[in-house]
Amino acid sequence: MGLMKGSISLCRYRLVGENKMSLEKLNNRFRKYQSGLLGTEDSSPKEMRAGWVMPSRLQAEEERYGDYWDLSDCEVDEGYLLRLRIERKKIPSEFFQIMLRQKLDQINSERDKPLGKNARKIVSDELKESLLAKALPAISYIDAYWRTTDGLVTLFSTAKKNKEIFEDFFIKSFAKTVGSTLVPLAPPLLGLTANQWDLTENTEAFLGKVEPLLPGAHLGVGNQANMPQ
Repeated sequence: MGLMKGSISLCRYRLVGENKMSLEKLNNRFRKYQSGLLGTEDSSPKEMRAGWVMPSRLQAEEERYGDYWDLSDCEVDEGYLLRLRIERKKIPSEFFQIMLRQKLDQINSERDKPLGKNARKIVSDELKESLLAKALPAISYIDAYWRTTDGLVTLFSTAKKNKEIFEDFFIKSFAKTVGSTLVPLAPPLLGLTANQWDLTENTEAFLGKVEPLLPGAHLGVGNQANMPQ
């Protein structure tokens, strides 16, 4: 995290239409997207997996907590400190090409004629899955802070891929649960105060004027009636 290195990059979001939910209900949804303990027995062929883990310095206690931690362990001041662990598996390209040629040569040596294009594709896909199942993942983290008093979410990264992963997991884990819409904050939306996000007549009039200037469509979930138009 850049904060530890004396620098920081961040972007902000706002939960619009937030309905207050109990910690118990949030945990019931949140638990589905938690990561388990890391281990060498992972045989998943997926190139990337992600899930919530204990945040910040509490990560050292992850092994002790295992699956028995929840959002109450993430409470900081007026919200929750959140951490996503990203596990990425990658097969070196040159290694894969050599292994694929060996595999195809072996198969073709036992046939009257070489495999066709579609058959070679099937062999390639099966080999990739087999190698990914044996590969160890590279680990990275995405950190964020969700201030529940006003629905402000701060993501400590500006990388496009990190934003996509975080948005997807936050919406599935929290926004859908509370019936809210996760709105990325960029000028001119950054100029709105917390009170103005209560969707008063003045706010709706302001948003109507600036809508053509917004950087893109809202990330909509839940009740669309809660979205600013």
